[in-house]
Amino acid sequence: MKKFYKMMMASFIMLATGMNVHAQDYFTDYGTYGNEYGRALSSLTFLKNGVTFAEVAVNQETEVGVSPIYFDKTSELIGVKPGDQITVLFNWSGSWMHNIVYVDWNGDKTFSTDGDSERMGYNGAVEGSEVNKPITFTVPAEQALGKYRMRLMVDWLDEATQQSIPNSQPADPSNGINKNGGSVVDVTLNLTSLIAPEMTDARCVIVKGDAIRIDTEKGNTLKYTLDGSDPATSSTSIAVASNVAAVKLEGPTTVKAVAVDASNAMSAEFTAVYQTIDAALGSDYYIAFSRFGQAAATDQFIAVTERGEGEVLHSEVLVPGTTTQYWKLRKGSKPGLYTLTSKENRTIFYNGDRFAASSTATDATDLRIIVSPNSEFGRSYELQRAESANMAMNPFNGSNPGMEIGEWYVGDAGNPLALMPVGTGTGVDAVGEETGIQADNGNVEVYSMDGRLMSGKNRLSSGIYMVKANGKTKKVIVKK
Repeated sequence: MKKFYKMMMASFIMLATGMNVHAQDYFTDYGTYGNEYGRALSSLTFLKNGVTFAEVAVNQETEVGVSPIYFDKTSELIGVKPGDQITVLFNWSGSWMHNIVYVDWNGDKTFSTDGDSERMGYNGAVEGSEVNKPITFTVPAEQALGKYRMRLMVDWLDEATQQSIPNSQPADPSNGINKNGGSVVDVTLNLTSLIAPEMTDARCVIVKGDAIRIDTEKGNTLKYTLDGSDPATSSTSIAVASNVAAVKLEGPTTVKAVAVDASNAMSAEFTAVYQTIDAALGSDYYIAFSRFGQAAATDQFIAVTERGEGEVLHSEVLVPGTTTQYWKLRKGSKPGLYTLTSKENRTIFYNGDRFAASSTATDATDLRIIVSPNSEFGRSYELQRAESANMAMNPFNGSNPGMEIGEWYVGDAGNPLALMPVGTGTGVDAVGEETGIQADNGNVEVYSMDGRLMSGKNRLSSGIYMVKANGKTKKVIVKK
């Protein structure tokens, strides 16, 4: 009886004093946004073995004292297998912050900060755009299947220990993660033997009429749809008995897929939205950068120009008809990747520091075309090496003629470009103050590159336009 009485009293005391009678839970009390600089995390992109396979929207808001900085996204299952290489991209606005990733492998609801057992990676140099750098780690090959908490943080790191504070607030609240305008996101890392199908990297813009690849482990059956419907139950679902399918895209497409194994167990659904570009494999193009801050300049457009065998490519004023500015678009080594070959049959390759030209076919660098997140020029594109997570082709050291072609962070104002076709009637015309556009029936339509119908065709500002006349469509450069 005394023992029962003591137990009851202990329970009463714990409840009365507010003590947690439940098991320890993860620390999430990071407070509200306390920084006036507007730093924010928009989303997280996950790559598996070099291919994008998941995107988690965060959409952090920055109202001081109101907006949260912790985001519970544990309903987002990041499906991987032991031994997979995982890369995380932090899609961030703002600068001068660091990033870090933890995984609670032992399930004790704390993230170990000593060594690298649960701290999977960080970018913590004293200066630089550290948060723009990816974090890559390998899932331990011996890790048991199951679900694990992953914590992704944007914070200032302590210079001495290169650690953030994943399990508590810092000793000095004035330097807390919320005061610094950081972000904390939890997702679930799901280690499973039956993972969702893998597809061509969803960052890739696919040349219209080209194919993406969907595949799963050998022995599984693929089911997929191209209209956004549920592949598990949709009447439009296309079952593929083998473990791989090549799917041709004729326009923007939402692809959904599941894998079914021999026991009829079904994987989680994989979804990817692919954009297409109206280009033609084997045709010649100018790689034309739009010069930021140069809207009225006569040399607004600069083109990637070859300078000979082994020489670094340079940016030069786009001059239609200049053959050293011609680049032929060809398929790369994998679906969604492409290579570019000059008029002299030299391919673009990356020499570890800059892009150059080589007549050796094996030097060809695989490139992906991505939609630029920089909207200064409307819808435009960037060229990115297949091995790169967040860098793209760039006129290095300034958006000007005569610059070496290197690379810089995706979204930089110097990156946006257009693949502009070469050739009479379907190519690029350089025109002056008046567009000089005539049509037999007088019916001429001029559109901006983002699809807006323009008025005042002889009063267009400098730029690139799509012109419809005489039943044909072509791109036109207007220069002042």
